[in-house]
Amino acid sequence: MSSGAEGRYITYRNYGSDTVVIDAQNGVRDTCIRVDGKSYLQFIGLRVTGARGASELKAGFHASDGSSNIILDRITADHCRFGILIHGKYTPVSHVTISNSTVTGNTGHGIFLYRKVYDSVVGPNNHLFSNAGEKFTFGLDISTNYPGVQSDGARNITVFDNEIDHNGVQGIRTWNAMYVWIRNNYIHHNGATGIQLEDGSENIVVDDNRCEFNAGTFEYETGIWVDSSRMRPSGATH
Repeated sequence: MSSGAEGRYITYRNYGSDTVVIDAQNGVRDTCIRVDGKSYLQFIGLRVTGARGASELKAGFHASDGSSNIILDRITADHCRFGILIHGKYTPVSHVTISNSTVTGNTGHGIFLYRKVYDSVVGPNNHLFSNAGEKFTFGLDISTNYPGVQSDGARNITVFDNEIDHNGVQGIRTWNAMYVWIRNNYIHHNGATGIQLEDGSENIVVDDNRCEFNAGTFEYETGIWVDSSRMRPSGATH
């Protein structure tokens, strides 16, 4: 896979109304699509499925170290470990946009922004639902390894206009992330808290979200939970 250039994205997409399915055959391959250190790529109207297994690399779509300016639009990611995994382990992955996509039936997190993910957007119009199977499965997880350090975490992430429901635990979780804006999402019927801001989360704005009917599995959860984090008031800018 080659990189494009600014203003000249390389596009992988379906043709017309055709359905394109990229199948990892129940874990025979780690990923359906992997982008490693490439830039200016867009993926439109594709289904990625079947990347199952215990490895942290099993994902329908996986962008890794050094990748940037990646657009995912109208992607269906289902029956994988992670539906969409954006993973900056050693060097950042930046300027990723995920929109108009359906992420469901994955045994790990629906969308996982893992470690050094910078300047990226999840929204609008993604539906992340029924991702469950492992002990802790989030609709959207923005985090490091545990316990991790803040310097390894995500920066400048916007999450807006998504529906996130019926996931195993939290709808959205941040851990060791900074400068995250979570706004105008509908988050409901998840197993634990709707939005949870965990250790190392700092300068987070949570604004105009609707969180209801969560805590379906864990009794002592709520709509929004701020735990060992610092949060700026609704309406603040970042």
